[in-house]
Amino acid sequence: MHLFFHPLMVAQLNMLLINVVFAFLLHMMFNAGMDISKVDHPDWALIVRHGGPAKVARLLGYEANGGTQRVQNWRYRGVPAEVKIAFPEIFLSDLVRRRHRSSADAARDSAGANLECVGGGASGDSQ
Repeated sequence: MHLFFHPLMVAQLNMLLINVVFAFLLHMMFNAGMDISKVDHPDWALIVRHGGPAKVARLLGYEANGGTQRVQNWRYRGVPAEVKIAFPEIFLSDLVRRRHRSSADAARDSAGANLECVGGGASGDSQ
């Protein structure tokens, strides 16, 4: 029994194998740097707290077409510094709140120190 392969069939099989190998190598090359175990950037919690990417995109005034995707990209990259500075009430609210709290504490401590000086100290001794 003699097996005979038609040359056209062999050529098609070769092309198929070449295409499969080529596609596999391209896939490997372009996806080599992709990390599937990405961790959310800490800024993502702020975006979620403000209602998610679509709502944040509207708050920032981004166009509906592409704005949500732009904010979604910050999930792993973080919010760009220029955006944080332009919208501190959204992205720097914790920092602003801590700053006001520390300023209030400093003012209260300063007022307490002034009262001690005016009142003659804690012992109340007067001469």
